[in-house]
Amino acid sequence: MRPGRELLIFGGLAFVISWGIWGGSALIAPGDPAVTSLAGLAGSFGPALAALIQTARAPGQRTRIAPRTLGVFVLAALGLSLLMAHAIGGAALGPAGIGLAGLTVCLAAGVLASPALEGDLPRVFARRIAAWRIGPVWYAAALLAAPAVLGLSMLAAHLAGSPTPAQSDLLAAGWPALAGALLTSALFGGPLGEEPGWRGYALPRLQQRFSPLVASLILSAIWAAWHAPLHIVGFYPGGLGGLAARFVWTVPVTLFLTWLYNGTQGNLLLCILAHASINFSTAALPVTGWSAIGLAIALLLAVIGGRMWRPLNAPAGAVPASGEPSRSSSYD
Repeated sequence: MRPGRELLIFGGLAFVISWGIWGGSALIAPGDPAVTSLAGLAGSFGPALAALIQTARAPGQRTRIAPRTLGVFVLAALGLSLLMAHAIGGAALGPAGIGLAGLTVCLAAGVLASPALEGDLPRVFARRIAAWRIGPVWYAAALLAAPAVLGLSMLAAHLAGSPTPAQSDLLAAGWPALAGALLTSALFGGPLGEEPGWRGYALPRLQQRFSPLVASLILSAIWAAWHAPLHIVGFYPGGLGGLAARFVWTVPVTLFLTWLYNGTQGNLLLCILAHASINFSTAALPVTGWSAIGLAIALLLAVIGGRMWRPLNAPAGAVPASGEPSRSSSYD
């Protein structure tokens, strides 16, 4: 199957799965904030499910669910259930809310258990989520880039005499709460459900036809459009204005994640961590006009440092269209 057709089917599946969950919850329990929030989490796994479906149905793919895979799934589901219960707290949930919470836990546990599958699928796709042997510099870039940009922006605003934004409730909660929020964000807040699809499946196929720069611009538009129902149903504030802003700031975020993905030969774990760090940082730290300047500088560094205007090629260590890192790649 040609990469263009693969991408169209993948995109259709991702949109149908996610939008179906978000739209269905809005019809079942309109105006219920708990259901809206939980539906937003469950629907975020649409890209990962679409990527798994597309990878599994490729010609010649054979995958078996081994007993240890079921064991990993059960253990992950139990642990994630406790984390989800803690995150929900004392919220009173109806049947729709309980069902969405259970669905989110099962989807997250399934993605976490996928590296334990046996056959072709994990070698091509799933085990990249568990590829943790990467140099510490890459971990630092993934986890600290977003807070560094926002923190330096706050410092620049202070030195320029701009009013100091009020401290967020999340930042005032202390380090244990911050660590818990970061973990919850990585597992349920989008990164685990989105990155296997956007970076793990779509990006390498786009880069087969376009340079990393052009591929990132295309992917950023698709990624932003995919979020549209969340702005409409109130999961994100700002309505259509917030959606328009998303189309703008998704560009530097996508370029940064492309740089990270290509620099580590297709490592999805770092993309998940970076995505979680971005979500967490924008919730904990204020985003001001100075943040836009910081993002612009970071954008230039990513584009120039990664020479993203140049098409990738196999001798230079490009990720093949299948999304599988080359066997000569090193994560150390």
